[in-house]
Amino acid sequence: MERKRHKVRDRMHAIFLLYRGYSRTHCAGILNLSYHTINNYIYLYQQGGLTRLRQTSCYRP
Repeated sequence: MERKRHKVRDRMHAIFLLYRGYSRTHCAGILNLSYHTINNYIYLYQQGGLTRLRQTSCYRP
């Protein structure tokens, strides 16, 4: 459960930083995530806003 909260927090933080004018590369550096992950968060936000960002999947092969 704790891991899920961290993931949601990082997603929200990334969108906040982008909204404040930070670049995707800078957001990735601040959050210690990849550029690709930041792009995924943007895609999720565009698909369904904050509600979609809060949804997490636990698929692990």
